[in-house]
Amino acid sequence: MTLADLVGDLKFNSQVQTSEGYADPADYERVIKGAGLKHNSSYVITSTECTVPDVERAVLGMLANSDFCLVRAAKVANSPTLTAPAGFGTDRNTPFYKLMALAKALLQQYEDACKALGLDNYYGSVQGSASTATSETVVISADHGGLIPTEISPVPAAPKLECSPVNAVSPDGTIILSWNFINHTNFSAYRIFHMTGDAPIFQNWNFGSKVGTPKINDLAEVVGSINEIDCKSVMLTDLPIDVGTVNRFLVVIATKSARYAYSNELALTQP
Repeated sequence: MTLADLVGDLKFNSQVQTSEGYADPADYERVIKGAGLKHNSSYVITSTECTVPDVERAVLGMLANSDFCLVRAAKVANSPTLTAPAGFGTDRNTPFYKLMALAKALLQQYEDACKALGLDNYYGSVQGSASTATSETVVISADHGGLIPTEISPVPAAPKLECSPVNAVSPDGTIILSWNFINHTNFSAYRIFHMTGDAPIFQNWNFGSKVGTPKINDLAEVVGSINEIDCKSVMLTDLPIDVGTVNRFLVVIATKSARYAYSNELALTQP
């Protein structure tokens, strides 16, 4: 994804009319870069580099479009409202209010999308929309009710698992596993699984897995559980290295609300 892609998205989504005068691509770039700073100031958005993850392309587009609506509204706000005596005229207030209403709707859509992806955002931290929602709890007694915080917890994006060495466990029985992961506000733990043999670790049908994590082979072993979200690599030791042994690895991301994301499974045969 590039800055040009984001500009193309904004042009299509905003449906700007030619008469509005936004023909310079720099106008769109300025809006996108400003929205990017509010969305996540660590991202780089330039003509030569764009570090916005693909999964956040749509949500950034919503925020940029909302900001662009405010720019367009400011432009028409400077124009007078002209109404002829007979009732026919040009009401410049109409596009202003339409754009302001659209900006508000897009901002709400942006916040909802960030929640769905488990992303913190500028507006959420300022207005509180990224915090936990409040819902009514069900209680046995009809005389008592209450409100409890309920975490908005979608399933995180699946991580991509890689290893070093790439083809087999090292002769000393070690291997380094690493994975990518977009920060998730409801994150609980990374769980690293290992087992040997031809049977896979991931079993889509096994919701009652004995290891405590759904869809995991009962014979798999938890060789690591990490609660630090920024830790995205680990070295495993004392792995079997007999010729022909198939070492299998899988990383699972668990949320506080018992949602799980599963990495690709690595199967390495010892030479």
